[in-house]
Amino acid sequence: MFQLNSDKQKAPQELDAQNEVFLRFLCIITFIYCGLYTFSNTFLAITKDSLSQIMEIFEDETMHEIATLLIEANVWFFIFSAILYAVSIYGAYKMLKLNKIGFHFYAMSQLLLLIVSVYFLPETSSMLSFIVTILFIYFFSRFLKYMH
Repeated sequence: MFQLNSDKQKAPQELDAQNEVFLRFLCIITFIYCGLYTFSNTFLAITKDSLSQIMEIFEDETMHEIATLLIEANVWFFIFSAILYAVSIYGAYKMLKLNKIGFHFYAMSQLLLLIVSVYFLPETSSMLSFIVTILFIYFFSRFLKYMH
């Protein structure tokens, strides 16, 4: 029968004050960023049909292009994005509580967000969003040894 050997499993290390501050900083930035995007994507999914009327307000060419892009986007882009950003918030919350599963929620949702944006809006995908996503996943992964 299969027996789990507890000697092979490493206990989480103690989180020192400097690392705790950095983890809190990363989580707060994630809460703010993902919270704003969860709200905005939910709002855009709900008001997608009204965007064409709102677009008439914009006289600036850049704002007009952005509004046109949003109107032409599939509503599922906003729905998937809102859900994935909410999952990222949940993952950051779990990591703040030093639960390792939070890292997996966060990393998977962020990688899926990259895929969703490339699939639905390939013309807006940027290398910067890819780099920021990978950096945050890397920074959060540095805390896995402190999580249980």
